[in-house]
Amino acid sequence: MEHRRVTIRLSKEMVEGTVTRMAVYLRCKVLEVEVSDELTCYLVFYMDQVISYKELNDFPKGSFLDRAFQQGIVIHSPHPLISAFLQTKEIITIPKLKGLFNKLQQHITLQEVAYVATTMDHILEKDQIAEIMREIFYHFRRNGQLFHAYQILWILRSFIPRVKWVQEAFNHMQFQKYKTMYEQDSESLIKQDPLFVELHAYHNRDNKNHETKLQMLLKSQLRWIDCIALYLDHLKKYKDFSVYQELLELVQKNMTKGDLTTIQMDLYSEVPSFQLLRKDLLESLMEQQYYYQALWVIQNQEAPLDIEQFETLEIIMENLDPKALVDPTKLSEFLEPLFISDSEKKERIVRRFITHLLSIYEINEVKDWLKPLSQCQSLLPVIGEIDRMAMLSDDPDRQMELGELFYKYGQYKKAVGCFSWEMELNPTNTTPVHWLSKIYGEQGLKKEAKAYQQSYTQLLKYSDRTSNN
Repeated sequence: MEHRRVTIRLSKEMVEGTVTRMAVYLRCKVLEVEVSDELTCYLVFYMDQVISYKELNDFPKGSFLDRAFQQGIVIHSPHPLISAFLQTKEIITIPKLKGLFNKLQQHITLQEVAYVATTMDHILEKDQIAEIMREIFYHFRRNGQLFHAYQILWILRSFIPRVKWVQEAFNHMQFQKYKTMYEQDSESLIKQDPLFVELHAYHNRDNKNHETKLQMLLKSQLRWIDCIALYLDHLKKYKDFSVYQELLELVQKNMTKGDLTTIQMDLYSEVPSFQLLRKDLLESLMEQQYYYQALWVIQNQEAPLDIEQFETLEIIMENLDPKALVDPTKLSEFLEPLFISDSEKKERIVRRFITHLLSIYEINEVKDWLKPLSQCQSLLPVIGEIDRMAMLSDDPDRQMELGELFYKYGQYKKAVGCFSWEMELNPTNTTPVHWLSKIYGEQGLKKEAKAYQQSYTQLLKYSDRTSNN
């Protein structure tokens, strides 16, 4: 999966960059975008709408951006959730700050506008943000909309809790009935003040009841990206697999099979002890023929393999491209108990891996790699050949035999070295010359093949004349 690139339209220029991570925090998502080695920018979205852009190398401790990446659910790129969020955002146009809050009122409530203001402390002074909320508070109070005024007070109290007028207003008698309702966490609040319920539940999501309430709220608003992020965070943090089935259903409903596999891989890397996840992941990887990833899952399993996993491993070994392996050193341990009833197939598979190993390791290292397989009841012919090659490598007089074995395993460069040595050692011997002509010909090196063929012909004529005399 590739990192997502984004194009950002500013007032006077277009900027392109790579998304490195995304924070899902309350009702916001924050994208960290690397524009260059020296420049990183941050885009803040409220729900699905971009509200601010800032170029920063670091952000102040305690700021909204800092809280988003410290307290939020951080998703590192590449990830299907980042791709899903950006699916309809080919070009992200940054709104001008001037008139932004007036425009926001056309799409969201004044209570939400007040909350959005608190997310902008990277571009506005704290006093400016407090003044925006203060105006909204007095607007409601003057109009007799005391419940809405109290909603704003809650946001103000979270943002500037020590300011005297905010404390006095919050404790004023005219707001006491609302204060009681909020303190009792009334069920009616979900309809009357879903923003408060979400903020409160999010910050207390360690509590199962609050997390359940948060999930219900997100689902009712069709915010499935936030739901999936919350489930993943829960699974990774608490290793509580009771929500796994709900996560599966949500991903299957909204994302592709490939996305599900990627999410399961990411989850398994942090909670490898979850057996059902491992089973589902293996089935998915095998179905999509991702054999290397399937091998990684099995290699990282702590528990002994069961019969079904042994069968899966046999299929992997039959289809795995050895060149895809980053570290093949442990493979022989996995191969040792496989294909007990089919030694010919085991020989064929081991030979394929040996061909690759010989291209990157010395013969004695390959011999060591084969040691676990040497314990098999029926010794594989390939093991005897590698033992013989290890012995021949120390004998300068038997490089011809070694070269023929290298050729058998497709190691043409090493075979050429052996035959060239033999030519120097026995310049009248036609066999190494014939081999060199053959190898260069098979590699498409016609000029070299022709030259050695001519040398071979001349040596044959010389050999005939010598024998006649």
